[in-house]
Amino acid sequence: MFRLTFILLFITNKTGNYNDLFYALWIGLRFDMRLACFILIPIVIAFLIPIYNPLNQSFFRLLAKIYLKMSILIIILLYGFDLGNYSYLDQRIDISSLKLLENPLIAFGMAWESYPMVIILFILVIVVYFVWRNIDKTFTILTNRPKVFNFSQSIIGSTISGFIFIFAIWGTFRQYRLLWSDAHFSNDPFIVASAINPILYLNETRSFALEEFNEEKTRSNYDLMVKELNITIPNSKALSFTRSISKRHIKDQPNIVVIFLESVGYNRMSKSGNPLNPTPNL
Repeated sequence: MFRLTFILLFITNKTGNYNDLFYALWIGLRFDMRLACFILIPIVIAFLIPIYNPLNQSFFRLLAKIYLKMSILIIILLYGFDLGNYSYLDQRIDISSLKLLENPLIAFGMAWESYPMVIILFILVIVVYFVWRNIDKTFTILTNRPKVFNFSQSIIGSTISGFIFIFAIWGTFRQYRLLWSDAHFSNDPFIVASAINPILYLNETRSFALEEFNEEKTRSNYDLMVKELNITIPNSKALSFTRSISKRHIKDQPNIVVIFLESVGYNRMSKSGNPLNPTPNL
């Protein structure tokens, strides 16, 4: 449902063809099946052990309901965050997106000023309510249904379900499982985004999280940085990078021009060894 919502909301960004979009939906469906199976693994294990089977024990049935409802709540909140993130930045959530939540008050204030939060929260509450009701109904149906399957039918049903479960987790019949990189088959960023499952993608990009500060490396290169930055009062113990600039008395009023730069990569400068020999400093 959220994948279709995503496409309907942002399809105006599409530049590729519809064949690629349908293929992206097929990839996305397999990612969604994988996520669903990951969530259901504890429930499946409980069903296989008679004393923990939620259909036989009311206590474990309650635990299963709570587990599924909390999982669904977290997933829906992450999907809502993903839609807002794509609307703002044109990209699905990844590990770097969590930096936006480092200060929850500022993040919520920005969201409140940028989006119709009352309507969005109302829709999310409605979705959560109906999904939770369906979970309760499903357990009621499974608990009250008559057990009319014989042993052979149960074996066949379990075997077929097992194959479907394995395929959903693996995502393909090939030797290698379905990877998030398989979604990047198109030159259209929107089609690629349509194939990604944001929650699985968020987990996959955890390895891309970079350490912001490494004190050991900073200390080992401190003398070099002192020379490079012209630090006037070096202090290796405190790792001080303070520079003292003496005041200059100017008789004539200067004409000051301030230029704001959005961002410039270090590799664009000749100081990095760029063979194009651009400007060394900015």
